[in-house]
Amino acid sequence: FGSELMADAPRKKIGRPPLVENRREMLLDTAARLFGKVGFERCSMQDISDATNVSKGTLYHYFKTKQDIYDAIFLSTLKKMASFVDQSIDKKASARDQLISFFRAHAEYFDTHYWDFNATVLGVAGVSSSAMRHEAVELRDRYESILREIVRRGIETGEFALEEPSMPTRAALSMVNWMPRWYRPNGARSAADIAVSFAHLLLDGFRRRD
Repeated sequence: FGSELMADAPRKKIGRPPLVENRREMLLDTAARLFGKVGFERCSMQDISDATNVSKGTLYHYFKTKQDIYDAIFLSTLKKMASFVDQSIDKKASARDQLISFFRAHAEYFDTHYWDFNATVLGVAGVSSSAMRHEAVELRDRYESILREIVRRGIETGEFALEEPSMPTRAALSMVNWMPRWYRPNGARSAADIAVSFAHLLLDGFRRRD
């Protein structure tokens, strides 16, 4: 959008929006790390203020309550992850390869946004207002539909021996969504590597390969 600004527009009007957005993102990133490390209940607005070196007055300017911060982290994580995963999938590839790409991209995003995921383990139920919960449910369903369409395509092409896509999609998501509960960064295997192994396990099962 920057190219649409008038050439003689005041400098401060060009510079202020990114500053505001960057500060908001910084507050959310720091809060996510604190929520993930010590837990939502044990983290206070004062803790976030101290960790960001931002006054409580400024913090309250952006977020009225700690719950508002949690809600913003949750919605932001869902939106960005859905966009990243969707763009990581080759729409011309086979359904099998698309499913593997979905698992890999999901894990890659989780691995690089580790604290955001840990901060939002409560899921949609942790979102406070009914309006934001409605948006969260829509985002979650939209994300689930990415994988459901892959499974549906695999059924239609005969790649997947399944009767319908809903239950297999939920089972697949359960595998990758549980990773934040036990995965730790810098381990012997990356999150993406583990997720791809999950995908192959889901696709090939426990059957013996002769």
